[in-house]
This record gives sequence, structure tokens and C-alpha cells, in this order.
Amino acid sequence: MKKKKEIRRGSAKVHEEDRHNMLAFYKVFIFLTGAVTLSLELLASRIMVPYFGVSLYIWTGILSITLISLALGYFLGGKLATWSKMEESGKSNLDYLFLMMPAVSGISIGVACILYPKIFLPLAKTHLLIGSFAACWILLFFPLVTVSAMNPLLIAIQGAKRARSSKVGDAGSGQIYFISTVGSVIGVWVTAFVFIPNITNHRSTLFLGVMLSMLSTLGAFFFRLENRKRNRLLVLVIIGLVLCGSLLSFSPYYLGKKDGIIFKGRSWKLKKEYSSLFGNTKILSVKGPVKGGGPASPQEDMTRTIYIQDGFFQSTVDGQGQSATAYTYVLEGLATTLNPNGRTALVLGMGAGIIPARLAKRGFRVDVVEINPNSITVAREFFGLKKNTNMTVHQADARMFVKECARTYDMVFMDLFQGDGVPDYLLTRGFFRDLKRCISPGGVVVMNTFSILGTIPYSVIKTLKSEFPGVLLFHESFGEENKNINIYLAALSRENNTVLDIKFEDVPSSMRESVSRVFSQTRTIEKELLEKAPLLSDEYNIFSYINAREYFEYRRLAIDEIPAPFLVN
Repeated sequence: MKKKKEIRRGSAKVHEEDRHNMLAFYKVFIFLTGAVTLSLELLASRIMVPYFGVSLYIWTGILSITLISLALGYFLGGKLATWSKMEESGKSNLDYLFLMMPAVSGISIGVACILYPKIFLPLAKTHLLIGSFAACWILLFFPLVTVSAMNPLLIAIQGAKRARSSKVGDAGSGQIYFISTVGSVIGVWVTAFVFIPNITNHRSTLFLGVMLSMLSTLGAFFFRLENRKRNRLLVLVIIGLVLCGSLLSFSPYYLGKKDGIIFKGRSWKLKKEYSSLFGNTKILSVKGPVKGGGPASPQEDMTRTIYIQDGFFQSTVDGQGQSATAYTYVLEGLATTLNPNGRTALVLGMGAGIIPARLAKRGFRVDVVEINPNSITVAREFFGLKKNTNMTVHQADARMFVKECARTYDMVFMDLFQGDGVPDYLLTRGFFRDLKRCISPGGVVVMNTFSILGTIPYSVIKTLKSEFPGVLLFHESFGEENKNINIYLAALSRENNTVLDIKFEDVPSSMRESVSRVFSQTRTIEKELLEKAPLLSDEYNIFSYINAREYFEYRRLAIDEIPAPFLVN
């Protein structure tokens, strides 16, 4: 009798050890699903950029949908735990439900990755703000609800164990949420420093789906489940692995990126795609009829190489390697006309490297500042930027470079676009004050921005004038056929009352009409509008808010000019 009791006691001890090991593995699951939660949120923000842009409103949608999903997931997990305890096989049900959630989340990620390349573009064209909230639901809701339901389920599993040992306390909830939160932190780090710089966002998201399905696979084979429940779990696992794995392997074919695409009568082909912390970059080759900028070639079959950053056209060159975007010639002509004796230049924002390359070729001493390493690579690989003793490229943030400016320049070119426009912190009085210290006597600053709704960025003009007495405004005329207008500003340390005779060096005939239209009329800065405009400072900068409608409309027009497959990051 005594021997039988010892055997039962030994068996109970072994079972208790198995249970302890199982709970340890479950906590690893919670750590990994916590990582997935924040990783998905960060990836969603990058996936949505080409369709909906970057703004406070977009991030409001992402954060609110994330929190709603987590709250509902916690509620669902609690309800499922309560229901399981009412069943005869309560403990087994808890384990099964806990192990099922990663597989369901993986399937929902796969479904989202099938849907969003087809749905996001129509959503963005319908209404950017409402569409962005709908997009958040598609990407985040089901994956986050299911993984967050695991936390209360594990608390219930662990609580049952502690109840038997008379150590109830908080049922380990504090420890579980601690592990999950630490996992979220690691998920952010891995996503920011591994996934985003090295893998496309679409593939990174599918990888998370595969990882979640694999977690359920481990549960099916290594934890004690009834055969019926194990088989159900394996079915879910197989669906998730096949769905996410096949998309991961064949996504270029599914998305239509592998071969050329006919769009608006022209043939488009992806030459190369880059991922980085500063956005997704694509180089496209386009062949077909192009509306030229002059009477010499109003409609010709031409080849273009186009540089796209997060769904926006940045630069275009023709088959001869010459710039096919007017702003490059306008900025160069403005700066060299306003300071004809200048020989040194600072270019903030490389783009495709066209402006610095042209200046260096003319004998200027040029410093280029670019924060995105991919821009430097793209300029050299696809746009003919060659090493030149007259040019030095600095990979740095423009604000920090200007603040620590070691020399002065005769002219400064600002072509700084990130996300939907010029970053706010590069439009403040503090930045322009630092920039003024980088300018030699008689120097000039020229900058490029845009307008869609016929409004002029008077807040930027007012902020410029607070540091530079002379500010000049140039742009084409607004009209129904010309909604997307570049706005050019020139700032001088003196008032300029002379009539400008703009000299344009080496402008191709196809671009002369576009360039000349910018200077066809004298643009007046209206004093009344200037007085009403807010002054932008580091302490009070509402440029994104007052320019939100412009950004939304610019994004809406931009996505209509690019084939849908090339909007998928």
C-alpha cells in the first residue's frame, strides 16, 4: 500500500513537472506574440504610406485600431476562459484555445496580405481619412484580437495550477503582461532594425504569419491534446502555413511586379526595389507615349527611368540620362541667376543626384546632405552620379548638418521630401536661422515645395522672411489641367528689386516650355495673407495641420499616376 502511494506521488510529481515546463513554453509564446503585436503595428504604418501618406490622422487610426483590437482581444480571452471552465474538459479546452490563437492570427495575416494590395487603392481614392481607418481594420483587427486573447487565457491556465497549490495571488497576470510587453519592445527593435531596412513590408508581414503558424505547430506536437483537438489545430496550422508561405514565395507573381505592366498606354517595369528606415524606394522603367514639355516633342514614344519614394515621384530622367523634371532646371537657374558669382553649393536632399551632378560638372564645389542611404545608391546605380572631386556626399540629417555647419556656401538648394512633403522640423525659424549662418555674404537659398488646392504656403514664406529679408515666389499658373503645382521660393540676405533675367544652362528642348512657364508671370506675395499666416517655430509648428488638405489631395493625385502593384511595399 505504501509503495502504491509512493508511485502515485511520483507520478503526480512528474505530471507537475510537465505542467511547469508547459507553462514555461507558453510564456515563450506570449513573449513572441507580444513581439508580433508591435511589429504588425509598425509594419502597418509603412504598408499604408504609399496609399494614405504619413500624417497625424493616419497614426491616430493605427493607434486607435490597435488599442481597440487589444481591448477586444483581452475581453474575448477572458470570456473564452470563463466558458472553458464551465466545460467538463475545461483545462484541455484552455490549452487548445491558447494554442489555436497563433494559427488563427497567422491565417488572418495571410488573408490581409491577399486583400490589401487590391483594396487599399480604391479605399484611398474614395476618401483618404476614412479609407485609412478601414485599412487599419483590414491589417490589424483580427491578427491583434487573436494574439491578445492569449494573455487572459494563459492567466486562466496558470491560475488553475496555482489554485491547486493554494498560491492564487494574481494568477501570474503581472508576470504574463510583463513578458508580453518586453516582447513588444523586442518586436519594435527587430522590425525597425532588421525587417524594415532589409525586407519589404509585405514579405515581413507574411513572415510574421508563418511564425505564428509555427508556434501552433509546436503546440500540436509537443503538448498533450486530445486527438480530435490536435487534428483541428493541425488543419488551422496547415491553412496558415500554406497561405502565408505560398504568398511569401510567390508574392512578386501575385502582386504583378515580376513582368511589365501596361498602365495608361505605357509599359512599366520594376528595375529594383530598396527598403530602408526612411521609406521604400522603387526604380521603374517606363516606355510609351509621353506628353512632352515643348512643341518639339508633344507626344513621343520615350523611355523614362523614374525614382519613386513611398508612392511619390521624386525624379525622372529620359533615355539620354537628362532630367525630365522641371524643378531641377528651375532651382539651378534661380540660384545661379541670383548669385552669378557663386562657386560653392550646399544641396540638402539628394533625390536622384541630378542637381549636384550638374553643378559639379560646371565646376562648383558641392556638398550634398542626404539622410537616406538608398538615395545615394540609387543616384549612382541608375542616374549616373559619378564620383567627382568637386562633390562630397554626407549621409546625415539636414537639421544637424546645418546646425554644425563648418563652412559657408554661396547657394543652398532645399529639395527635402519625406513622407508627404517637407519635414516640419526643416521649416521652422530655428532651422532657417541656422541655415543663414551657412550662407556667405550675397548668398541665396532656393527651395522646392508644392501646392494642389491653389494655396500658397504663406506660413513658410513668413518664417523665411523672419530670417531672410528678401523672399521671392515663383510657380506656374493654377488651373484644372494643372492641379499639381511646384512652388519655388528664393531667400536672400538682402531685398531684391532687380528684374531677373533667368539663365538656363543646358536645358533640353522638351523641358524648355515647362521651365519657362514658371517665370512667365511675376508672383506677388500678398501682405494681408502673409500677416495672417502663423510663424513656424520649433515650439509652435502647425504646418502639417494647416497643410493637411494639400497633403491628402497630393497623395490622392499621386496614387492615380502609378500602377497599383508598385504601390505595394
